[in-house]
Amino acid sequence: MAATPDNAGRHRLAFSKHSGHWASIAVHGSTAGNAGHLIQANIHRATFSPNARHYILVQHYDRARREWHPWSWFIPSTDFAKLARVTGAYLLFTTTLNPGRVNRWSPYRVPTADAAATFRQSIQATGRRRAA
Repeated sequence: MAATPDNAGRHRLAFSKHSGHWASIAVHGSTAGNAGHLIQANIHRATFSPNARHYILVQHYDRARREWHPWSWFIPSTDFAKLARVTGAYLLFTTTLNPGRVNRWSPYRVPTADAAATFRQSIQATGRRRAA
């Protein structure tokens, strides 16, 4: 999880040689909107395939402050498929940076500093569910 802004997105795969379990994550940057502090991330539908082991991480880099926003959104891709708005060829994630405003994406908000640990915990939980 590099601390460099990347609005084009990054995709990572984690594979356990020991258990054979895997998980993947698509890291997407956001674009800032108007004075309402809205951000948006777009995922192309043609390359999106929801899976219980695949996650979407949306992060926002505040260019004016030159730092990451303190909150990111870590979303299982199956939930993302249900909640994202479809506009043409894209699935849209749109939310506000205002922590006081609750919306459908609020339950997926995680501290940006904890994003890697959250992904690691999700991999372990996925492995435990499959083993049961």
